Amino acid sequence: MDSDETRTKYNISQENDSEITKLQAQLSKLEENLVTLATENKRLKKVQIDYTAKCNENEKLKIDLEREKKNNKQANHSAVYNDNANLKVQLKELKKNLSTLRTDKEVLTSKLADSDTKNKILNDNYSTIHNENERLKNQLKELEDKEKSKYDQSTTEKIKNGEIFKFQRKPSELDEVQNKKEEYEKEIKNLNNLLQQREKEKQDLIEKIISLKKEASQYHYALGTVTNYRIGGNDKNHSIQLKIDIEELQYKLKNYVTTLKGDFEINFNAVNDLMEKYNIKAKVTPKYPNKPLIRAVLQHHVLKKITKDMKKYFDQYSRTGNEMHLEAEIVSKAKDLEGLLARFSENRDGNDTTTQTASIKIRQEVNIALGNRGFSRTLCENNTSTDHVFIILNKNELNKEMNKYRIIKDETKRVYVEKLASDLIREFIRIVQFRLKVQEPSAQMRWVKVDANIDPSIMEGSWDKDDIDNLLVEVCYFPMIGRDLDNVEKRKIYTHAQVFTKRKKFLGNVTNGINFWPKKNKGNLEPVSDDEE
Repeated sequence: MDSDETRTKYNISQENDSEITKLQAQLSKLEENLVTLATENKRLKKVQIDYTAKCNENEKLKIDLEREKKNNKQANHSAVYNDNANLKVQLKELKKNLSTLRTDKEVLTSKLADSDTKNKILNDNYSTIHNENERLKNQLKELEDKEKSKYDQSTTEKIKNGEIFKFQRKPSELDEVQNKKEEYEKEIKNLNNLLQQREKEKQDLIEKIISLKKEASQYHYALGTVTNYRIGGNDKNHSIQLKIDIEELQYKLKNYVTTLKGDFEINFNAVNDLMEKYNIKAKVTPKYPNKPLIRAVLQHHVLKKITKDMKKYFDQYSRTGNEMHLEAEIVSKAKDLEGLLARFSENRDGNDTTTQTASIKIRQEVNIALGNRGFSRTLCENNTSTDHVFIILNKNELNKEMNKYRIIKDETKRVYVEKLASDLIREFIRIVQFRLKVQEPSAQMRWVKVDANIDPSIMEGSWDKDDIDNLLVEVCYFPMIGRDLDNVEKRKIYTHAQVFTKRKKFLGNVTNGINFWPKKNKGNLEPVSDDEE
């Protein structure tokens, strides 16, 4: 019994020991795992700290990146703006250079034509002498060959006839041939000498021409500022550059009136009243708006209004003595001085050219100055400036007038368009009132009548040349500009009148089978009004 108990206890003890050993092994393994977990936990904490630091660094980089993007955007915008401004300046310079090159080309072409003409004359003279020389040489050779042939033939016959000794006793025939040969050689020599003399005379004439041109140039330079009223090719008032500037003015006018497309509202009643004012018989409606006609009428109205306001300004402020109205004062006094100088030239004895051209030079110089700075910004105290008072007042009036006929609903577009008014008014007056008077004789602008017949020699528009006889002028939306416009033979047109056309209407009356069409106008141009003088 005890033995069994003891054995049982022993077995239990062994089992417990075995269990303890297992537990100790597990505990040891758990301790190892715990150490591993502690190490891993420490590593994870470090990773977490690094991650947090990276996140903070990433946020900082994002902020820096946004700031850099903003700076780059501003820098790029500034660079693009500067590049655009530089390109505009370069384009303007290129236009001026192109104008200069075109003028230089015309001058050089003219000089080359003159040089070619003179050279052709000299070449013709040389060719004549050379051909004469060759003719004489050929004639001499023919004579020599002929005489030699005759001599050989005669000698042969005399030998055959036993007369050689008789011939030898008469050497005078051979001497005669020899003398003729010497005479011809002498004549050839004389011709060569004459040819060389002509060549020398040609060179002397060329040198004399060069010398005379140089001398004339010196005289021209000495008198240039006093008597020369022609405009140089590189001058902005040269007809070529003036034409370019007029075309730029036409472009500005179109931009100011706008295309009337998009976010616009048209007051059709006001537009119809305006067309009736200018004797335009067409009508426009929301259903049939005819926007090209409305644009043409508004362009016509803008220029007519600026012209009227300009005339009123020069009449009203010509004697005020106010610094704000110097342009009107200068125009008035210059006109008086021109008239006095013209009368002085006619009523005082003398034959100098300076006095004869003094009034022309006064007109040109005054209008060159006004064409450069007329109605520019007025300088104020503290190095500031403001728009000319005429520009300020008439810009606002013109914008108000235009808003009667077309309303720009988009605010940004409206502000942009209304800002164009200042430059449009200024450039139109500079060209029409000042720069046209720099030309000699003075240039002028002329409007084409409503219902005038189409004349492509003075007008431009949209038409088929085969259909011209069926068209009339509906409205002229930019005047013709040039010199001597009333003289068909002498006129020089800088820019043609721009016209909007309409079809002729068949008159319904038929009498005895004859169809009646509108009668032709006696003249296509409007008379010069007081506003346009």
